[in-house]
Amino acid sequence: MNSIIVKISAVALVALLVGGIVGWYAGQVLAPSKVEVKPILSGDIPIGVLHASPLYTAIEAPMITLAFADLNQLVNASGQPVKFVPLIENAQESPTQAVEAAQTLITQGAQVITGLQWTSIARPILPLANQRQIVLISASSSAPSLAIPNDYLFRVIVDDNVAATTVNAITLSKGIKAVVAVYSNDAYGQGFYGAISGQWTASGVKILGSLPVDPSKTEYTSEFSSVESMYTAGLKTYPADQVGIYLLASYNIIIPMLNSLGRYPDLLKARVFDTDCGDVPAVVQQAGQVAAAVNFTTMFFAPPSSAKVDDITQRYTAIAGYRPSDETFLLYDAIMLAGLSILAAGQNSGLAIKNVLPIVAASYYGATGLTTLNAAGDRAFGNYKLYTVVNQSKPSWELIGFYDGISGSIKWLSPTA
Repeated sequence: MNSIIVKISAVALVALLVGGIVGWYAGQVLAPSKVEVKPILSGDIPIGVLHASPLYTAIEAPMITLAFADLNQLVNASGQPVKFVPLIENAQESPTQAVEAAQTLITQGAQVITGLQWTSIARPILPLANQRQIVLISASSSAPSLAIPNDYLFRVIVDDNVAATTVNAITLSKGIKAVVAVYSNDAYGQGFYGAISGQWTASGVKILGSLPVDPSKTEYTSEFSSVESMYTAGLKTYPADQVGIYLLASYNIIIPMLNSLGRYPDLLKARVFDTDCGDVPAVVQQAGQVAAAVNFTTMFFAPPSSAKVDDITQRYTAIAGYRPSDETFLLYDAIMLAGLSILAAGQNSGLAIKNVLPIVAASYYGATGLTTLNAAGDRAFGNYKLYTVVNQSKPSWELIGFYDGISGSIKWLSPTA
């Protein structure tokens, strides 16, 4: 009987999340039975949060605070004697330190670890997670190589085969006929270039050249000398408005890429694109002048307009003093799915959580919309916002369009976008 009561309460929490604002739920949850029973779940339940980089710490801290507050508000309203507590570690951009940090979180009792924004951080932890039966919920790792059925990694973002379709659609919509690709020589860059290069070729887009770069470097001046050569060679065949330079990397690598590109006057006249750093504050703060000069065009997974997004944005801004980036909403949903899956499982056990998580995800309408997963445990579909950098009083992001993942169509917000 104890198990039935606890699990019914957990399912009620999941159902209440569909389509509403988290802050409104507490008054709507039905009180649990007054029968005196000892629930299966009680006390503090840890959920791990593993940052990929120190660059994420400040912008993600307010969203972590909100996610755990909302989880605990739901638990309190249901009458369960449970409190979710965050265990936070940082991988320091190092695969080795990522494994060490994950081991620390597991030792402290975490059966679920969230965050894991980069494939280069999620990948080395996965064998440990599979062996120890620890659930990983990545906010934004997207390499196709990690789309593995029945493992312990779940991702609340689509994999790069889907994202590459968006990049290809942007390429064609902008009239780009030839491209130069610069990609980080890591799991993310290799995976994305493999996905998009095939789509470009099938669409008749000429690949003028590709260049893998060392992701551990902090500047790429010599590498962009080669990029300049590829680009200027392409201008002998194609007009400048039909040639694009594509930077395929995480945003911490995009920043030195842009600043290195800015040392070449010819490249400052080029159209430059990226794959997933839209609306990330660090890009405009550290490379905004160059990004604005090259009409830098990029994208990011789009949280849909909703009362929930407005509510979270307002509360985040009150804490941080600035609005949240799109990527932080993915972390919010990863944490919420972790907590709701523990409640639905009725036990803090990685195996039980793994089995129930896809069912919870199919019912959860989060900050980033419906989180239905595919057979590999990755988000099944999604939309993107399209951005550029403009320089008015200072460099800033400007929303210029939307990509609809179901129809495959782009809506530009202005003819000049």
